[in-house]
Amino acid sequence: MGGVYTNDLDYRKTEHLEFILLERKPKTNVYDVVAVQGCVHLGVIKWHSGWRRYCFFAASDTIFDASCLGIIRLFIVDLMEDRKKILVKTKEKK
Repeated sequence: MGGVYTNDLDYRKTEHLEFILLERKPKTNVYDVVAVQGCVHLGVIKWHSGWRRYCFFAASDTIFDASCLGIIRLFIVDLMEDRKKILVKTKEKK
């Protein structure tokens, strides 16, 4: 994949899935989730303000097994941990 990535959350590839930064917003980011085999768009991970956390929004007519959902979950956990670190740094500067 081309592009300039600043950390492993901007682009991550596993055996079956790719997580690609689509949009960098002021406080959160949007990620495309793509199947490695066939480059099929599976959905996006983005901030859900009502739940105050990142969530996976699956594309229609997609099917996932426990392994794929587990990989998606781990990526979201990493995003949440990264967000917490940024918030702590922001508070320390004040």
